[in-house]
Amino acid sequence: MGFNATMESIHRWAWWFAVLTPLVGGIGILLTGTVVDNWYLWAVKHNVAPSYPDVFGTPIPDPATSGFTPPPPPANTGVKP
Repeated sequence: MGFNATMESIHRWAWWFAVLTPLVGGIGILLTGTVVDNWYLWAVKHNVAPSYPDVFGTPIPDPATSGFTPPPPPANTGVKP
């Protein structure tokens, strides 16, 4: 807290932290999926995070934006292996 921290300043800091943490978290939850689909791609677009390097020479498409659908699960035949 610092050299001149008092009980009052510590409690004020803790009170604001307790108020602002859920408020900012709630804003993030509301934005996720409605405004921002992928936070990593958003950060790369706005120059906040670096993009992954092309390790294998060809870029790999992001499954969240490429329309990728996972294969269906295997059919249940009722026979145990």
